Order: sequence, then C-alpha cells, then structure tokens
Amino acid sequence: MDYVNLGSTGLKVSRLCLGTMTYGSKKWREWVLEEQESRPFLRRALELGVNFFDTADMYSQGVSEEILGRALKDFGPARDRVVIATKVFNAMGDDPNQRGLSRKHIRHAIEGSLRRLGTDYVDLYQIHRFDPLTPIDETMEALDDLVRAGKILYWGTSEWNADQIIGAVNLARAHGWAEPVSNQPQYSALWRRVEPRVFPVSTQYGLGNVVWSPLAMGILTGKYTDATHPPAGTRAAGGAAGIVIGTHALLEDQVQFADLGLVVIDEQHRFGVEQRDALRAKAADNRPHVLVMTATPIPR
Repeated sequence: MDYVNLGSTGLKVSRLCLGTMTYGSKKWREWVLEEQESRPFLRRALELGVNFFDTADMYSQGVSEEILGRALKDFGPARDRVVIATKVFNAMGDDPNQRGLSRKHIRHAIEGSLRRLGTDYVDLYQIHRFDPLTPIDETMEALDDLVRAGKILYWGTSEWNADQIIGAVNLARAHGWAEPVSNQPQYSALWRRVEPRVFPVSTQYGLGNVVWSPLAMGILTGKYTDATHPPAGTRAAGGAAGIVIGTHALLEDQVQFADLGLVVIDEQHRFGVEQRDALRAKAADNRPHVLVMTATPIPR
C-alpha cells in the first residue's frame, strides 16, 4: 500500500480510502449492506494496508459509524494506526438544531460520532456541505475549539467551491484558528468540474483532496450496460438515481450507453439517434477514451 501525506499535514494516509456510506441499515437506503455483509470488506481493507476510513453521521443515521467503530475494534490495529474521518452538517433529527454548522449542532454532533465510533477522537472532521445559514466564523471557531480540546485532530471540507476554501483559509489565518486540511469533492472521469479552480486552489492553500465517487457510483465499472434495466440491488435500481451520478436524471434519456462500454452524460440535452450514432463512430477506432458531455466545459 502506498501512503501519502494528507494535504500539507504530517498525517500519513493510505492512497486508497474506504468509504462506508454503503454500510449501515437498509431502513435508510435499500441498497445499503447490513453489518454482517459489510464486515468482510472492512476486514479485507485492513489486511491490504488501508488505514484511512471515511464515514458520516448521516449515513444510515449513525449506523455506519457504529459498524465502522466495531469493525476497527474487532479486526484491527491499534487506534494510533488507523485514520478515521467522519462528517457533520446533514440532519440527524427533526429539530431545527439537529442539523447545519452552528456551534450547538457541532458540539452535539461530535459527541454523537465519538460515541458511535467508540473512540475519544476523530482524525479528520469534515464539513459535509457549506452552510449558508450559519456565519462561517461561528463554525470555524467551534471547529478550532474541538481541535484544542483534542476531540478532532484536523478538519476539512466537502463539496466546497474554490472561493469558499480561500475564504476559510484566510479567516483561519487571520484569527489563528486551525485551517482546513482537506476537501472532499466528487471527481471521476465523468465528473471533472473541480479541475479548473478547486484543485489548483487546494494545491495553493495546502489542502488534500479526498475525492468521492472515483468510479462514478459504479458506472465506470461497466455494470450499467442497459440504461433502462439497471441490475437489481444497485443504487440505480433502488430509487437512488440522483445519487449515482450527482444529478436527478440518471438512467433516463439523459444517459446513453452507446454500445461502447462507455457512459455519455449530458446534463442539459436529450440525445437523439444522430448524436448516438456519431458517438459510436467516434469510438470505432477502439482507442481507449471516455466521452463526456456536461454543462460545464472540460479543459483540454
């Protein structure tokens, strides 16, 4: 296993991080693996040298954290040899204070995550989404307090744009607070909109990128060969189409498979027969490539 520094920190993480959104309870999502189905994957990851595990409080409403915590305790190396990342922001109940990035919710959320994970600190605490309803200085001061209290070692962002990252780093430096050390954007051969600004800004300000969905929610594995009949038990078949490709239109007319072993995504327009045939002709030379059409131009 290859180990690299997380951003500009001294923390060494395996280049492969095991995400655990699909481990939890089918009561949350029908495609989720229950605990006994999940444990072999967690055990095998440890055997292969993976030391970096990513979860979130909202995955199966906390059950994913519980499964990960028990597996690491049962299978695992000592706590100082594993890196646990979890997240905060999404709703954990019906009360308006059980969500977002207020000081109050962050305080209760970290205590809940620590309890479910069975640990006294989290290595990387990630802001699952930007919260426009909470002042950013309130959020960042609360996170700095958690670092100083030893409940988290580092904090990072998820799906923040370049300007949000720049603002957070500059605010942290102005106040002497802990800076974000990572960002978690969606990124794959089919979803590259972070290339023009987010990646360069992350590099400039020392953030590592812990990308999610590098296989485009399984699309790049080739298992979705028929847009109208996705395999049973998959997220695409189970009513999670929007999650699978990051839009609300997976496996409808906006996705074409073109008999190429490739996926073509168009976020704005429907493809007709002429466009489909043109794509087939383009790939007829058998050169390995992925055809992508998105609303955001991809740099060449």
